[in-house]
Amino acid sequence: MADVELYERIHKLGMLTIYYTRGQLIHHPGKHIYLPHLLKPWVRREWSIYTPWRYYMILRNSIILVIKYRMLKLIRDVFLFMILLGIPLIIVYGFKSWFKAFILGIAHGLFGKLGYLDPALLNSRER
Repeated sequence: MADVELYERIHKLGMLTIYYTRGQLIHHPGKHIYLPHLLKPWVRREWSIYTPWRYYMILRNSIILVIKYRMLKLIRDVFLFMILLGIPLIIVYGFKSWFKAFILGIAHGLFGKLGYLDPALLNSRER
């Protein structure tokens, strides 16, 4: 979903994209930490933690896709998924960073704002 912007630009230039089903690249986004399982607190579960910038991009692009392809039935699921995905982000980066990414992602997704957003804007504390 994070590549929506790239594909939109490619299509506007009149080029085609080719979907290749066999991945040649191993990508490890974010960090991994072990937190208690939500339903079974005595069991630890590995959570992937995205940076606030990546979280913003996933949320914004998901909303743009839902609106563009008129999949409005999925909007509730997108919000629930993004809130659950944000729990470990809040623990590691803080509520303020998550909230900025969440609000900006929703606003830019609803208004179809594509473009670059400086990741420093979303970090509320220095690492």
